[in-house]
Amino acid sequence: MPSIATRPDRRAPNICFLAARHVFITPRGRPGGVVDDALARLGRARTIAFATPSFLIGPPVVADTNLVITLASRLATAFASTLPLALFESPLDLPGFRLAMFWHDRRHADPLRAFIRARVGAIAKDLPPLSARGVRTKPAPRRSRQSLRNFASR
Repeated sequence: MPSIATRPDRRAPNICFLAARHVFITPRGRPGGVVDDALARLGRARTIAFATPSFLIGPPVVADTNLVITLASRLATAFASTLPLALFESPLDLPGFRLAMFWHDRRHADPLRAFIRARVGAIAKDLPPLSARGVRTKPAPRRSRQSLRNFASR
């Protein structure tokens, strides 16, 4: 489940998802993404105030500004353990994703690369389900699409 991260002093009642200024992570340098697609289906758009190609840059920027960012919950939780971030459930129904490892056939038998692939796979396999990790989130109540503008305004 995607999370919305913001500074802790911006409590849920003060956040309006559509009115907020957003950090956008764009690894390929192109505009748009799953959040923008979901908003477009609702006839809405968000304001991008800062774009970066790196997932490592966005959360520290959010921690030092009044911007918000939408991240995968595991990533948001990891950053919230080291940065002053408050996490909230996304008001949008966003698709999940899978992580995969890819490598060229020429490197398949390389012992070092095989070791790294095995370690990454073992670590990923041993991760507990997200709900069992004690995620520090404040779930937003489910609202109709028309009330998206007023997300967490209560």
